[in-house]
Amino acid sequence: MGKKKKTEPSKKERKSHSNMTSHSSVWQMSHAPSLDKGYHWFQLVPIVIFIAVIIMIVYMKTFTAPMRGYYWHSEKTNFTDFFSYYKSFCIILMAVLVAIMMIYRTVTQSLFIKKTKLYIPLIIYGVFILLSWALSEYPYFAFHGFSERFEGSPVLLSYVFMTFYIINSINTEKNIKLILYGVGISSSLLGLLGISQFLERDFFQTTFGKKLITPQYYLEHIDKLKFNFTQGEIYQTVYNINYVSFYLTLLIPLFGFLFITEKKLIKKVIYGGITGLLLFNLIGAKSSGGLFGMGVAFIMALIIFNKKLKKWWKSIALILAVALIVFVAGYNIIMPEILSALKSTSVSDQELSQKQFIDYFDTDYDTLTISCNDEPLSLTFDLEDPNDLLVKDKNANSINLIKQDDNSYKVDDPRFGMYTFKFTSENGKNYILAFVEESKWIFEITEDGILFYNALKKLVDLDPIRSYGFENQLNLGSGRGLIWSRSLPLVKDHLLVGSGADTYVFEFPQNDYAAKYNANWPIYNIVDKPHNMYLQIAINTGLISLISVLVLFGSYIIWSIKLYWKNQFEDFTSIVGVGIFLGICGFLAAAMVNDSTVSVAPMFWGLLGVGIAINLKLDKQAQD
Repeated sequence: MGKKKKTEPSKKERKSHSNMTSHSSVWQMSHAPSLDKGYHWFQLVPIVIFIAVIIMIVYMKTFTAPMRGYYWHSEKTNFTDFFSYYKSFCIILMAVLVAIMMIYRTVTQSLFIKKTKLYIPLIIYGVFILLSWALSEYPYFAFHGFSERFEGSPVLLSYVFMTFYIINSINTEKNIKLILYGVGISSSLLGLLGISQFLERDFFQTTFGKKLITPQYYLEHIDKLKFNFTQGEIYQTVYNINYVSFYLTLLIPLFGFLFITEKKLIKKVIYGGITGLLLFNLIGAKSSGGLFGMGVAFIMALIIFNKKLKKWWKSIALILAVALIVFVAGYNIIMPEILSALKSTSVSDQELSQKQFIDYFDTDYDTLTISCNDEPLSLTFDLEDPNDLLVKDKNANSINLIKQDDNSYKVDDPRFGMYTFKFTSENGKNYILAFVEESKWIFEITEDGILFYNALKKLVDLDPIRSYGFENQLNLGSGRGLIWSRSLPLVKDHLLVGSGADTYVFEFPQNDYAAKYNANWPIYNIVDKPHNMYLQIAINTGLISLISVLVLFGSYIIWSIKLYWKNQFEDFTSIVGVGIFLGICGFLAAAMVNDSTVSVAPMFWGLLGVGIAINLKLDKQAQD
């Protein structure tokens, strides 16, 4: 017999073997279909809901929360929510649905796991969400989230899982278009809703609108339903005007670039209309944070596109003209916000206020210390005989009190001329009324020591509060200077694990009444968020979790810059990819002055997942 001829593998077989053995961006399970094929449309529905629909949910929910026992909160335990509870529920529901789908795809051997190192920081973040939840001192809230926010641990874990699922489910241009069309429709509806609110014809204040967002049992009371928003404010469905501009930083670069590059007239008009609508809402939301994010996105666009801008100059000129028209039309709305933000960065708190600043109060058992101008004044009592009183300065020098005609007392020392004291008794309890100029502070002398008597009739121990930075700039960013200066020291307490998802409110020193007074706040305002997504992560889930997400975001940004730097943007996938990238840059910049919420975070994490999937696709195309 002759020697058997060796059979050469076919071109298809060689390509298949190459895909299995090369260091490609994908690991495939056996019998998995080609990555160029999309999944059944039903498997993409949870993604569309997660990114585009959840933000639109508004519906009334009554609930209870264990808020008794906190000195800064009333004993009220029954609450009503419209904007967050059902969004939170739907976020978790989508994660459960995709988990079932992932199991199905695993069983049917149709699961793709794309190869990327970005899973590492994503998984680390998820692990520290779990650890912070398990070790939290506030387990109820670490699970459910705080009232009116509902961004507990299951929600954060859902962000992580949905991002992973999206990365591994978006494969084709058809997949991308499905997501894009969903986002385009929802953002258009939200933009029209914003216009109705701007024109003081809020859809949610119409009879039909009220019926749409209230359950059957409440319909007989809908005439009493009224949201506490200022007339003309654009809050859409995200509860806070700041969050409107926050999520718009994601979408304006995306639809703006689609408008610039689109060649078909009908689509160009659609993309242009959406972009104009979003720009109008951005201006109408009156948030300088959103404008800051858009500024960062614009600068990044100049870096990425550089000389390529010339070929799009007509479309760019048109979109800039629309932006200018919108800005001029809303000049009287947005300029006061911008000027206020600029003023707060250049003018000290003392220049903004003529009142006496208070350094701190300190109730240390039998001694009450008040400090102004770095000159503490201490009043030490015999708790059994409050009339036995010693008054001293910081050098322990005794100072006399001089009785006035109205039975009040002044301090016999010009350094402390801003103080007036009164000593009263009521129902067998002894009180100190301390007046710092016109402000009144009530302290009760108890068996346990001297304690501050707040407006909720609760006794509070006061101490000098740790702070870092923003001295004399508490009003920076509408009071963000105060919040950040008190939040930064909290990060040191959570280097490994955090206090638990959405438990920031319990960590913030709510008893820093002096700082709130200095910042011209109502002193009993509750601070439930740090107005900085990065501080929020560091305190709630720990510094390591923050580092992990910064690595995730930073890696995606560096990767995208390298990927799009020389791209000519001739195909739909790369156009959407760079649009998402610019939106992510704007969002991450705006996150310096905004918080993660169930209203905007799903869109962010979802588009981040789409952006990563697109980058992987473009990388694979370049390798092929």
